[in-house]
Amino acid sequence: MDFGMKMVDIMENPTSVPELMQFVQATLQNMQEKFQNVEDSIVKRMTETGKKLDEIEKGLTDLMDHSGMGEPYEEDLESDKDFSDTDKGR
Repeated sequence: MDFGMKMVDIMENPTSVPELMQFVQATLQNMQEKFQNVEDSIVKRMTETGKKLDEIEKGLTDLMDHSGMGEPYEEDLESDKDFSDTDKGR
């Protein structure tokens, strides 16, 4: 009987404490490898998504610059300041 078949037997029906410990260790190792693969996949997807968002942001900024909108937040702040100055005079 080869080692692979013996491990299958132990994993299907552990009959002693050492076999049970071996089964638990093998199961935990398998779970750890699967979780690591899932983690790697998630990190890869998040990195790819971040890069795509950066590209979208750059594209939007370029469109705003070409359309003459420029920096909308600074312009909005300036117009808000003008209104607040007129409110003080009332």
